[in-house]
Amino acid sequence: MSKKRKKRVRRKKSQIDNTVLNNDSNVIDLDAERAARRKANREKAAARRRRKGRKSLSAQVMEEVDLVERPEASSDGKSSSKKKKQRKPVTSYFVVILIAALILGIMLMSSLNNIMELRNEETAKKQEVVDLESQKANLERKVEGLGSEEFVMQQARNWLKMAKSGEYVYIFREN
Repeated sequence: MSKKRKKRVRRKKSQIDNTVLNNDSNVIDLDAERAARRKANREKAAARRRRKGRKSLSAQVMEEVDLVERPEASSDGKSSSKKKKQRKPVTSYFVVILIAALILGIMLMSSLNNIMELRNEETAKKQEVVDLESQKANLERKVEGLGSEEFVMQQARNWLKMAKSGEYVYIFREN
């Protein structure tokens, strides 16, 4: 088909669709339906508020606007600072979360306490290692001196009360 013919066919189809829509009595205006549903829902909500003894939304909004403009005056003539705010009841969900938070806090504190104790123990063990290493160095120096002739002679004089030839040994009794 040629381009001109395609355009003519498209025009005819769109003209046919428009005439069908305009002539058809089953056509629904979606915007009007939506507006009607909203109005019905608003009326139901207002009826529920009246049954529960609450003010309408427009009255609540006007009261809030009045309080914003004049905070010292409220709708019933009393000062707004004297009005008691209603507290929401504590739910079991809130209690469970609070208990879980407390348990987690206690676990965290005990873990931190264990970490601090382990760090203190670590520093004490490091100090003990340093002390033992210095003691080991002293003992190694003594071991090196054990095999020397001078050490053997000193031990023979002190413990065995021996003397070289030509020396005299004096022994004093304490009692």
